[in-house]
Amino acid sequence: MSSASQQDPSVRSDMGDAAFSDRLEYLFRTMPNPKGRRYTAEEIARRSTECGYPISAVYVSQLRSGLKRNPSLKHATGLAAAFGVDIRFFTHDEVWRRGQEEIEYLRLRNAPGLEAVAFRAMDLSQQSLASLIDYLKFLRVQEGLPADLPDLPEP
Repeated sequence: MSSASQQDPSVRSDMGDAAFSDRLEYLFRTMPNPKGRRYTAEEIARRSTECGYPISAVYVSQLRSGLKRNPSLKHATGLAAAFGVDIRFFTHDEVWRRGQEEIEYLRLRNAPGLEAVAFRAMDLSQQSLASLIDYLKFLRVQEGLPADLPDLPEP
């Protein structure tokens, strides 16, 4: 059976404005591997295969870049299992948004020293908070990071 005939229309059921590749790239960008680094396509392919959903690292890279756009349900399920997210993260906008919020919360919760910064910022005036934010942007640029995160939530 060809992979085209294995395509499941539910993989794209309610994806709204975020393509599969955008959602997959978000997971690569935000979900750390056990060593705290970004996953590679090889690691995710291996994890998916270990979960019973064989996939090649080349195909993972093609899906990630958008070169391939419509994975089979089996491949999407394997990628979801490899990252430890619900398959609906790829298929439904509401689950996608909730998943993003949960991932960002976990990133905040696990960032070393961030809690100390937040506690020290509590009760500061709006003017002082604005100055602090400007300084944090400066520090981010100094470390070669973008001044703002691309998916920064509104205050």
